[in-house]
Amino acid sequence: MKQAGYRAVFAGTWRGSGKPEDVGFEVAKKGPAAALPQPPFFLWAEEDGGHSLAAVESSGQSGRTIVFSTVLNCSGAVSLRDKDVRVPLAVRVPGLGKAGSTSPNLCYLHDLFPTACELVGLAPVKTDGKSLKRRVRDQVFCGYRDTLRMVRTEKWKLIRDEKTKAAQLYDMAADPEETRNLAADPAHRGILEEMERRLTEARRAAGEK
Repeated sequence: MKQAGYRAVFAGTWRGSGKPEDVGFEVAKKGPAAALPQPPFFLWAEEDGGHSLAAVESSGQSGRTIVFSTVLNCSGAVSLRDKDVRVPLAVRVPGLGKAGSTSPNLCYLHDLFPTACELVGLAPVKTDGKSLKRRVRDQVFCGYRDTLRMVRTEKWKLIRDEKTKAAQLYDMAADPEETRNLAADPAHRGILEEMERRLTEARRAAGEK
């Protein structure tokens, strides 16, 4: 196995109560392990996911149990780059889909509730989420406070600084690390205008001015 290129910042038991000095990740705070390189994130995900699936299998309910596995992005970052707003999502639905398959489709985590409801035949209460079983989003929209707004399609991403009005336009297919800002490139003016239109409509739909 090659050395992983992605390592998590923290690991271990999170303690959110008690004395202020006790709040935080235990492994990151105490012992020799705090000074050692941390295992790749995917190894933790694989181990924890394996425990969950093993429990489902041993319960005898594997054939009628739906599993959603994701994580909370608590990196503390204030950008809207994919590395800060994108999280992994794994789904297991008995009899649906091919094991190990992946999808480039965009979604929000609040899409999981209506998805689960549809899969088990329940009518969900009113929600902003959409069932992933039937609907594919052509874009997602998010923001950070009153400073940043972002709209992203499968191929393009536009980030707008609401204070300075500066724009960042990225080709996510060719530049997934978001290193080449194409907003000022005349060759991409049409794309920029289209993404600006999408951003304006997304803000309006979200109730923003």
